[in-house]
Amino acid sequence: MGKLRNTGLFVIVIGMAMSGCKKELDIEYKDIAPITVIEGEVNQNGARVRITMTTPMDEPMDTTALTDAVVTLTDLTAGSSEILDTDEYGNYRNSVAGIPGHRYQLNVERPAESYTSVCEYLNPTDMLGLEFNWIKMPYDYVAVLQVTFTDNSENDGECYWVRLYRNGKAYMWNLVT
Repeated sequence: MGKLRNTGLFVIVIGMAMSGCKKELDIEYKDIAPITVIEGEVNQNGARVRITMTTPMDEPMDTTALTDAVVTLTDLTAGSSEILDTDEYGNYRNSVAGIPGHRYQLNVERPAESYTSVCEYLNPTDMLGLEFNWIKMPYDYVAVLQVTFTDNSENDGECYWVRLYRNGKAYMWNLVT
């Protein structure tokens, strides 16, 4: 009888634990003026810069590129400078390959706004291996991608962005430190 009472009490406690409370959260987003977003890269194929504006949280994402800027890329190490032209997608581009070890300065001039950024094109990281497997989990199979690379000890504190594509379209980004 004592065992049956304990089992009944256990079922009641588990039942209470599994029944949850539900509370609606009404999150109020602060309205702020749109902010200019500048995304740029220099790599072995040249430079690409995209300029957009932030979108309020309660509106659909607007990824329209802004093309009202003068974008200049300067190789501070070599002393050369080039104005980037827009392509058919609104990206500012050039085809001058970046050089590892060189420092670059990006200048973006928009009406009543000016932005400058300086960075160094670091030496590439050596990838030693890339392996893809499906592993069985209790609920399903999971795709596992294992990448092995060497870290450049000269650049302590490096971070890596991992960009995954699914069926040719951007799927996920992740920061690896």
